[in-house]
Amino acid sequence: MSFLPLKGAQSLHFIQFLLFVKTATLIYLFTCFPGPAVRFRHPLKDVEVRERDVAVLECEVPDESIPSAWYLEDQRLMPSSKYGMEQKGTKRRLTIHDVGMDDDGVYLCEMPDGAKSIAELSVKGKLDCKVCSISELLKKAKLSCAI
Repeated sequence: MSFLPLKGAQSLHFIQFLLFVKTATLIYLFTCFPGPAVRFRHPLKDVEVRERDVAVLECEVPDESIPSAWYLEDQRLMPSSKYGMEQKGTKRRLTIHDVGMDDDGVYLCEMPDGAKSIAELSVKGKLDCKVCSISELLKKAKLSCAI
């Protein structure tokens, strides 16, 4: 097994390497990319809310000067009446107002170096159903048959 740094791939926070693994008959080549150098102090946590409630996702970055971006799946979110975004010191908070079923999904907070914290927002819908017996349903049903 041997390691070779890739030419021109060295930077302050990461180095790319080619990894050669030689077995009796084959040579495997791997490219390794170490993860981001900066990590979240406290990652996002999964949240469960009911429809029409307010959902809050919160994480903590290592330094207060680090900006962050919020995503729902692969769609970048922008501050609006629906989405409130706050930065207080190292804390980053996304507030989702009037949560609906379409807000259910995976949310990401991303730092400029590519580090991401991921959480799932589960939205519980309001179930408005009544348990009826089969005889009650048959009384209300109008059946017709044509021959």
